[in-house]
Amino acid sequence: MFCNGEEVCNAGTCEGAPTGGVTNGTFDGGLTWTDNIPSDGTITYGGNLNVVGPNGSVQAFTWASQSGVVVSGANLEFDLLSYTSSDTVDWDYPVFYLNGTFYGLNSNGTLGAATTGGTSGAGTISNDGQTSSTVHFVVDIDALAGGSGPHTIGFGVNSADGAFGAGTAVYDNVTPANGSDPCPGQTCDEVNDVCIPYGNR
Repeated sequence: MFCNGEEVCNAGTCEGAPTGGVTNGTFDGGLTWTDNIPSDGTITYGGNLNVVGPNGSVQAFTWASQSGVVVSGANLEFDLLSYTSSDTVDWDYPVFYLNGTFYGLNSNGTLGAATTGGTSGAGTISNDGQTSSTVHFVVDIDALAGGSGPHTIGFGVNSADGAFGAGTAVYDNVTPANGSDPCPGQTCDEVNDVCIPYGNR
């Protein structure tokens, strides 16, 4: 028996094409994430995403991104586990990235203002508003982008002054997770373990 549509076999069962979402949203290693470090800063993965922002005398962002994200009308959700800094005022802050635009983060779980990075404080979470408690965010990225994906998303830290101490943001639990829909009642052919599109049977 063959699967209908553009499916593939997985352990003898037909699975549909990916439904979209985020791959490796728990940051178990850096697979599927791209490091963006144009100035300085560090990005590490170990069951969460740890971003230490720039501190190299110029304004810069440091962020990890993933492209090809399709959420099909669902909300993107993520946790900011903490934001800390040895600097003061609000010249450093965590950011969310969507399709080329950075947004600050607010302590009530909403996005702050869009920012190009050169001004202080795009959200209430900053050097002056550090947090050691998890803040959960729910973002309608299709609405924010003005259309459905695929989108490029990212998480990072901005430094408007590039000096006096870096900010450190820790992120985790980005959903919805990328998955696939099963083909109801279909099993893969025991001899040909590659399911064939319906039109090629």
